[in-house]
Amino acid sequence: MRRPTNGLAGVKKALLLLSQFTEQRPALTGQELSQLVRLPLSTTYRLMRALRDLELLEYDRVLHKYLLGSKLFELGSRFYKQLDVVRRGRPVMERLVRDCRETVLMTRQHGGRVICVDKIESLQTILFSIEPGTELPLYKGAASKVLLAFLSEAELQGVIRGVVRARGRGGRPPAGLHDELERIRKRGYAFTSGEVVADAWAVSVPVFDSFGRIAAGVSVAGPVHRLVSEQVEPLARRLMAGAEEISLALGARLISARK
Repeated sequence: MRRPTNGLAGVKKALLLLSQFTEQRPALTGQELSQLVRLPLSTTYRLMRALRDLELLEYDRVLHKYLLGSKLFELGSRFYKQLDVVRRGRPVMERLVRDCRETVLMTRQHGGRVICVDKIESLQTILFSIEPGTELPLYKGAASKVLLAFLSEAELQGVIRGVVRARGRGGRPPAGLHDELERIRKRGYAFTSGEVVADAWAVSVPVFDSFGRIAAGVSVAGPVHRLVSEQVEPLARRLMAGAEEISLALGARLISARK
């Protein structure tokens, strides 16, 4: 009975190693990993060798540091593609890109993290680009705010408490966020400009599941020089119609953010 237990412990340690790589620290030395996970250096290197064999870790000979391996990108891509909301949303997103002529993306929130799970880029020369798997700021940008706005108050407070526990004071929401989320709920969509990427705007709307819960957000985004204020409302209406189509495909009962 000891072998399965030891094997499981090894798997947990390996996953703990992988979880140390973040956007803020994408490359780490073996020594740094050992200190972060509080494991002996010999144990850390043994786990790292196994992860390299599986292409879950890569060694950069220029930086002399380790990076997440290409196999993780492959696994992440498979995960996103199997999500029902992504599969059902893709045809609608493709149509929206043709109609709006700007990049369209889908985001989801889980555990206080907002992740881009799918995107279709505009064919225009200058465009807004983001890769699936990218984490977005929780309290900034239309794509994140629309996901927070359509949570229940209890769910929203739970997300905020979890983020504050994990990040301390840096996880606290900015002043005025609740009022802004209320305006988004009443309007049915979120619009921001320059909050996440300078000189870029985004309009975002909610997608609901069969239980009436927010399942994802769909956004259209582009450079500020191609948008005038009079375009925002018509663009939002077109986006809401597409999001409602995805919601209905997920089993929602005519749930709509439109008034």
